[in-house]
Amino acid sequence: MPTPTPLPKPTPPTPAKPTQAPEAAPPQPQRTAPPPQTSPNPSQNPSQNPSSSWRDSIAAWIDKHQTYPEAARRAGTEGTTTLRFTLNESGAVSELTLQTSSGSDRLDRASLDLLRGATLPKPGANDPAPASFIVPLRYRLTP
Repeated sequence: MPTPTPLPKPTPPTPAKPTQAPEAAPPQPQRTAPPPQTSPNPSQNPSQNPSSSWRDSIAAWIDKHQTYPEAARRAGTEGTTTLRFTLNESGAVSELTLQTSSGSDRLDRASLDLLRGATLPKPGANDPAPASFIVPLRYRLTP
């Protein structure tokens, strides 16, 4: 009877060398304010709605002026707030409330500070004033 030949011992797979990812730049904030939605205003004629051009100009103003709080950025804090505000005939914010918190005091405060005492674009000739709006403000860090 032939002598059994031992099988060679299997060699464990060689682990791949870990590669170091290049050091990434710190994440930059992503800010884009969608056009604000109109909110029912008891003093506003329901048949009149703010024009899309006025809503777009308000969104552009918000996008231009919204800042990401430095402490929140360093901490990696992200979130979305929802604000409700009323603009009078000169574009001044006459009422402002935080409808939905982001879960971060820093982001909530930055959102309120953005519009507190601000003057936004004035309504057009056919836009109702005062007019109320609801707008979400997103704070996202992108890698």
